[in-house]
Formats: sequence, structure tokens, C-alpha cells
Amino acid sequence: MITVFVEAAAGTRERAIYDEQTFERKGGRLTIREYPYPYGFVVGTKTEEGDAVDCYVVTETALRQGTTVQCIEAGLLEFFEDGAIDHKIIATLQGEKPSVNEALRKQLENFIYDIFSAYPDSVVRVGRLLSSEAAINHIESCRTDQGGTR
Repeated sequence: MITVFVEAAAGTRERAIYDEQTFERKGGRLTIREYPYPYGFVVGTKTEEGDAVDCYVVTETALRQGTTVQCIEAGLLEFFEDGAIDHKIIATLQGEKPSVNEALRKQLENFIYDIFSAYPDSVVRVGRLLSSEAAINHIESCRTDQGGTR
């Protein structure tokens, strides 16, 4: 299980920006498309770029911005921004069994490319959708605390 802090609710164009340590809201930005799923970060992680690991929570359950939720790692979406790794965790709520498949990968790929079309100086590439084991390994390699329950 991982703890995910929700920065954007599904169906909204607003992504709030929070301090990843204190969870204090620092601002926000509007996107050109609505988020297809709740989006946020895995609490207690830090990538080489200094940000927490990003996460989509694939669920039909309404999750509010600014809240935390316990999730299960379901996959890892390869993502590269300006040549740097910025992979996205695909998570689900306990007891739910979303389809983590090529259709989901394509849906997220289209969403990400649409979002980044507003930032023409950024070069992004969406890669493969990998297993839950790859997601767990990525999170563990970025773990800064014992926030998980492994």
C-alpha cells in the first residue's frame, strides 16, 4: 500500500500545487483538459529531480483535491520529460480492479500529450505501461521515509 496525496480531482481542469512535505497549498494552474482520474503524488518519495513520484489513481470513486488516500500499485507508465525520467504510478483503491491495459495507456498518453501541447518548449514521450512490480520497484527506489506499509 502507498499513500497518495490528491492534487487534482477527476473531471477538473485545476491542478493545485502543494508543498510535498507539509501539504500546504502553494498555488495552482489550469490545464486545457479535464483530468480523467485523480492525480497527485506518492507521499514519502523523491525523484532525482527533487519532486515526489507522480500518480494517477484509476477509480470511479470521487477523490477530493487536498486529501490523502491509501492505494495499491497497479502499474507504471513510462514517461520522459526533456530527456529525464518522470514515470507515473498507476494506482487503485483497495478492492477495486481497474483494467490496467493498452486502452488505459493510450487514454493517459492522449491526455498527457494534450496537456503538454500548452508547453511547446517541453519535449515529452510516453512509453510502455509496465507491471505493478515495476511500480513497486520505482517507488522503493524513490522512498524517503517509511510512509508505505510494506
